[in-house]
Amino acid sequence: MKYSIAGYKLELRGENSDYIAKMMHGYESDFSDADLVITYSVEDKIKFNSGSNAVAGAGKFSWQADESDSSVYAYTFSKTYNLYLAVIRWNGEFNRADIYAIDSCPLGGPSIDVKLFGLIGQAFYYMLMMHHSMVFHASAISYKKNGILFSAPSETGKSTQSHMWEQLFPDDVKFINDDNPVLKIEDDVVYVYGTPWAGKNSINNNISAKVSAIICLEQYSKIEIKKLSGLDAFFRVYNETNKPVLENMLEVLLGDVNKLIEKTDVYLMKCNLTQDTVYEVKKLLGL
Repeated sequence: MKYSIAGYKLELRGENSDYIAKMMHGYESDFSDADLVITYSVEDKIKFNSGSNAVAGAGKFSWQADESDSSVYAYTFSKTYNLYLAVIRWNGEFNRADIYAIDSCPLGGPSIDVKLFGLIGQAFYYMLMMHHSMVFHASAISYKKNGILFSAPSETGKSTQSHMWEQLFPDDVKFINDDNPVLKIEDDVVYVYGTPWAGKNSINNNISAKVSAIICLEQYSKIEIKKLSGLDAFFRVYNETNKPVLENMLEVLLGDVNKLIEKTDVYLMKCNLTQDTVYEVKKLLGL
């Protein structure tokens, strides 16, 4: 199973899944040499021993590095059932990943296909990071091939902003990704790419656009917009990325966020959820 996502050639190796194939539809490709290879399997029990250097992450994963071969592991462990639910292993070059998962649906978890699809996304995200690209928590649209990203914590209104643009300019707006687009610097220009992993609504397209702006949102009774710079811009972007805890991975991400805010405009928009915000952003960006 071969796919092209954000300019990377991804090969999946594992048992065929109708669900995974459906979710990856639109990204199919054909090539001889993959940039990234992910192998996945379902296990009755995962044999893995976390070491003393394991570090708890901000999310559900714990992390550890194996200094003997430079590989990196992320895993989830259930204390309730005393077993590993999933393990991802990346090689030192971050061009190969192995996923081991148990079917935790009988334990109250998602179906195994949904779980595998999410784990593939996690494996892909961190491989991208080590290739100097990043997954960014935002709703991204293309307006006349100009990329606009609305970023905010969940339930703040970023998807609502994108949908308002689509409603007002249906012939000129396309969703790139409604939750997890990829940001990538190419020839000193920041581009945004669609990915198959797009949150609960799964709105995404296999397209890209040059980024015109990142709009960070806060709810407010009226509309106020200001351009951010320095640490204000850095932390607004950094806080919406997938953050690893291992030092070498974190160094890559910090460097790439710094480069990104130097090459694209970041704004804070305090606003309500009226269509006036669309016209204010359109005027601001000269679109």
